[in-house]
Amino acid sequence: MATTQSIKVTLQRDSLQTSWGFRLQGGTDFRTPFVVNKINPGSPADGNLQRGDVILIIDQIPVSSMLHNEALELIQRAGG
Repeated sequence: MATTQSIKVTLQRDSLQTSWGFRLQGGTDFRTPFVVNKINPGSPADGNLQRGDVILIIDQIPVSSMLHNEALELIQRAGG
């Protein structure tokens, strides 16, 4: 039986032009939670996130009621 655990992960990048290096799927418009479905090797996400991780909060903002594009915009503006 699989167990779940919530942990806080903080990613850092050099500038807003640096990609976080992960692909996200889901959102209220798809009626699914936000899930990491790809990690780019050598990216800020590599070694910190895993495929299948569920994203609950981005930049201290809960995302459970967000549309996919809203979460993407939040990710793109974060950090740097």
